[in-house]
Amino acid sequence: MTSFWTGTSDKKLQTAEEELVELAGLDLDEFKSYPVHFTFTEADWNDNYQEPELLEQPNPWFCGLTTSKPKLDVEDNEYIWTYEFGDISKPHIVIVHGFGGAGMIFFKMFKQLSQHFHVYLIDILGMGRSNRGDFGCETYQECENYFVNSIEKWRHKIGIDKMNLFGHSFGGFICSKYALRYAERINKLLLFSPWASEACTEDQLNGLDEQMQKRSFGQRTKYKLMKAVYKKSTPFGMARKAGRLLGGYLIKKFARGRFNEELEKDDLDAITKYLEQIILRKGSSEYGFAKMFPYFNRSEHAICNDLEKYQELGLEISFYYGDNDWMNTKFNGLNVSQQLQDAGEKVYMVSGAGHHIYFGNPDEAFDMIIDDFRTSSQNFDLD
Repeated sequence: MTSFWTGTSDKKLQTAEEELVELAGLDLDEFKSYPVHFTFTEADWNDNYQEPELLEQPNPWFCGLTTSKPKLDVEDNEYIWTYEFGDISKPHIVIVHGFGGAGMIFFKMFKQLSQHFHVYLIDILGMGRSNRGDFGCETYQECENYFVNSIEKWRHKIGIDKMNLFGHSFGGFICSKYALRYAERINKLLLFSPWASEACTEDQLNGLDEQMQKRSFGQRTKYKLMKAVYKKSTPFGMARKAGRLLGGYLIKKFARGRFNEELEKDDLDAITKYLEQIILRKGSSEYGFAKMFPYFNRSEHAICNDLEKYQELGLEISFYYGDNDWMNTKFNGLNVSQQLQDAGEKVYMVSGAGHHIYFGNPDEAFDMIIDDFRTSSQNFDLD
């Protein structure tokens, strides 16, 4: 995939990925990168979706591949780009990135993860290096089905029977919905600063518009303009239209403004080059974001609304927030992390970190992941 206008190419993306692998302290020959192809059509994101035939695997959390293949009615037409590294004899962990990002964003944790886990990083379908077809979903439910069922297709095709699933931000929200739908496919669920955590009702969301009507004319106008732009486009779309020079400048400005205090210069330069190659590619499933979250990070489908369902399903779930995490809001009176703790959920607070925990304090976050697995009821062998 090469575009003169945006300056993107598979070769440049590959080079950017290799630089991040080296900065992570891994050898290139121990880091696999490949597409996992599967069939995915409109029928797979409608309400009548039927999951594919289940694979059998003797060890419930070992990541070994099976020789079984799913039965396909038509030729594979989609693929999720997959990165794989780490000790194959260790428990596996499947990591899903946030909105508009990609798997390599976690590079600061690669070395430590590789010593205790067999790691799969996946780029969400329509983002990162995964296939970017035209996005046809219109409703919230279609969008949720699209993201959740594409991960299920990936799991089935690669041959993992039960997953230890780790999602950040938007990826955390998708993983939470995956776990509700496919609880039998989950060993352990780790949610890093997940999107749309707060428990919200439709009346509360409608109240946001009513509150805005009491603001000044300028504030109301700005709110309406931002809401209109949010529904029809994304920041990434605007960067693409600006082209390789101005668009690249905007991405550099964003990355340096967001990560300058968390990353050393070499790391910051490398992740910026990577994000340019990711963000400036064709827009696809990112357009489902505003359809799912018309009120940004507040939603009637919020994770906290499903806590009883997680408990009923017996899902082992843990939440991670940075102590400066803007996602840990007080929309309903208490911080989300406090609401979760009060509900009896397992919550980790990472010191000196914001929303991007893997940059803010990767060492402490990793130690907490190890503690999370070691205190699990499932007796994971990490040594």
